Amino acid sequence: MRASQLRLWLASFAYVLICAVRRIGLAHTQFAEVTCGTIRRARRIKFALASACPYADEWRLAAARLGSPE
Repeated sequence: MRASQLRLWLASFAYVLICAVRRIGLAHTQFAEVTCGTIRRARRIKFALASACPYADEWRLAAARLGSPE
């Protein structure tokens, strides 16, 4: 039962974190209104971002927004 509760907490934290990425990092981009599931699937792009990726500029902007204090 403790393991199930821990998984629930971790999943909830991950969901809140993804929502923050969308709200703060992806504001004013085409990804500002996407679902958390779409962002979760797109996370793989971060590790394999090709130079010809059509969304590279938006993901760089999101990373910059999340890395700098407001």
